[in-house]
Amino acid sequence: MHACLTTATTTTPPPAFVTFAPYHSCPFTYRVQWRYLKGVPMAKAAAVNMVDDIKPPTYLIVGKVILYAMYIWIIFGIIMLGIRVFLLAFSANPETPFVNFVYDTSASFLQPFRGIFPPKPVGETGYLDIASLFAMIMYGLIGWGFSALIHYIQSKMDTYTEAARIRLARQREAQAQATRLAGRQTAQPVRTATTTNAKPVASSSRTVR
Repeated sequence: MHACLTTATTTTPPPAFVTFAPYHSCPFTYRVQWRYLKGVPMAKAAAVNMVDDIKPPTYLIVGKVILYAMYIWIIFGIIMLGIRVFLLAFSANPETPFVNFVYDTSASFLQPFRGIFPPKPVGETGYLDIASLFAMIMYGLIGWGFSALIHYIQSKMDTYTEAARIRLARQREAQAQATRLAGRQTAQPVRTATTTNAKPVASSSRTVR
């Protein structure tokens, strides 16, 4: 007698579920695990990097760029004023191109504070420009304010990006779960059975006397 033959086949891919968690240094990673149908061993988990291009609002980007430009302009002005104080204290020759450039450039930054404090003589020909020192302090405070605004806008951008990533991750997880449930409902094993039964052969015995 031949044994019964049973085969099971499926044409649908195995369902999967998605869990999102940090992976290495990637800011946003999905860890995808594939599980086969009942009766088939689970495959090894595969980690897949899926970096989503999530951009913050345009007004935050534009505001950050403007603040960075203003911050760089302030730092440049402080540097020019500091060089001006040094050159005036040591009686630098104003006829040289570099000294002339520093005096002309720093004059525009010094203009709002010119004449607030009188200069103090240093040595025989040099003098200490106290107004320039005061201008450096004021521009430093303004630069600190710009730096605080830059950090504030950056925190808003990070909060928006993180919220968008979490929302996208939940949407993809829901889609993956729906795909898994649909795969379980549609994937029905096909069972075929083949049975071979051998008919008994009649035998007779005669006794010969």
